[in-house]
Parts: sequence; structure tokens; C-alpha cells
Amino acid sequence: MPQSCRHPRPPARGLTFLGLVLALAVAAFAALALARVVPLYLEAYKVRSVLRSLAEDPGLREASKGELLEALLRRLDINDIEHVDREAIRIERRRGVTTVSIDYEARVPLVGNLDLVARFSDNRVELRSSSAADGG
Repeated sequence: MPQSCRHPRPPARGLTFLGLVLALAVAAFAALALARVVPLYLEAYKVRSVLRSLAEDPGLREASKGELLEALLRRLDINDIEHVDREAIRIERRRGVTTVSIDYEARVPLVGNLDLVARFSDNRVELRSSSAADGG
């Protein structure tokens, strides 16, 4: 039979073994990154929750900066928040309004010498003293 009469072979379809290995490697890397990032955002949620609890505590509205700091650190410790230290906490008092803010950076290892870094700088709450709430 002459070669011109042979049926042409259809082009190969589907995923090659190398393509499958590459796709699995990318999926594994994405899953690892997600597994490292999710706890950081859960911790950021807990930080915001702690700040809200400060604002809702009427006993802290007249507290000194030191008392506020100790109450905040105690609540962070109870909630097992690891990435916030004293240097990340700022307490400012102006005209009867105390602003407590926490700006911090969380760093977790990813692979080898690669780290994932997340910055959280929008954590802020205002505590109004009773004199400021009354307008004076």
C-alpha cells in the first residue's frame, strides 16, 4: 500500500505528563500560599475585634494611656495574637478623644528563604470620654 493512502494520525489531545506535573506544582504552591495567608487575615480580624471591644468597654473611656495599653495587650494575649507587639500600638489623646491604632506587619515563611509579608494598617478605634461625649 502506498504511503499516500494511509490515514493521517489525528493530533494528540489532552494533557501531557509534564503538563500535568506542572499544573499540580502550581496548584500545590497556590494551596501552600493560601494556607499561610488565611491565618494572617484571621488574626487581623481578631485584632479588629479586640479594638472594638476596647471601644465598647465604658470602664476604659477614662483610663490612662498605660491602663489602655495594658488592657489592650492582655486582650491581644487572650486572643493568641502573635504578630502585634508594643511598638505597633499607638495611643493618642486629643480633646477628650483617645485614638488607639495598631499598624503591624506579619511575616510567615513560605518556601525556603521566601516569606509572605502582609501589612495591616487600618486598625483604629476612637474612645470618647464622657466629657467629650457631652460636648465639652
